[in-house]
Amino acid sequence: MPKRVAISARDNSKLKLARRVRDGREAKNLIFIEGIRLSEEIIEAGGQIHLAFLDPKAAETGRLRHLADRLDSLHIPIVEISDSLISSISDTANPQGIVVIAERPHHPIGTLTEAAFGNASAPAIYFSAVNNPLNLGAAIRSVAAAGSPAIFTSPSSADAFSAKANRAAMGSNFHVRVIENVALSVALESVRGCGLLAAAAVVGGENNYAEIDWASVGLVVFGSEAHGLSAEELKNISLKFTIPMENGVESLNLAVSAGIVAFEARRQRVVQ
Repeated sequence: MPKRVAISARDNSKLKLARRVRDGREAKNLIFIEGIRLSEEIIEAGGQIHLAFLDPKAAETGRLRHLADRLDSLHIPIVEISDSLISSISDTANPQGIVVIAERPHHPIGTLTEAAFGNASAPAIYFSAVNNPLNLGAAIRSVAAAGSPAIFTSPSSADAFSAKANRAAMGSNFHVRVIENVALSVALESVRGCGLLAAAAVVGGENNYAEIDWASVGLVVFGSEAHGLSAEELKNISLKFTIPMENGVESLNLAVSAGIVAFEARRQRVVQ
């Protein structure tokens, strides 16, 4: 087992690093992961973990002890700190005694082949200008569960691997291809190059989402809950659809909307 290091100073350089990563003030190649479940998920996804912070008292028994043993077996450097120091770097109200600093997952757009688009259970998804990390993380979780092969985010969207987005995604963003900072034109070109269509979610569209042949669609584009998609974005997407609603409801939560569409596409593709 690799030797663990214990620190007690609040201004230790490693703790300062953790706070910078947590707050998005460190190099973008590092991400902040907190809690037992998410730490387990990044390990299961084969993520590259640089450093773990552990409260040794919390890890004396139970699931956290098993996780700590697993980190040791993987030769991950572990810094043992008190519960008060865990709280000083935590992004949650009730820390679980574990924080992990890991490499940001990276999936080049060139890895998306025609087979990746065409054989998936659901289309790829593009999120444009979604600036709330909780909404983005929850939406990623919904479409990943449906089997989307990739999730694109626009340059103006929230960080898909921020501490808040990680919690909302429940670690699903570690397992699915999340390709960040992609211009819509690039995403459209990648899917059309595979002979598939793109579709956009709009208010008052001419097509009911349930009446679309989702087997022919390789990319679905969603805008933010507040503003939707711009006229400039929509002009390059000929297929537009709406999710019908009743009782005066104007719009759905982004994760709900994306999940409804992704699972309808899955239903059509898996049944066929």
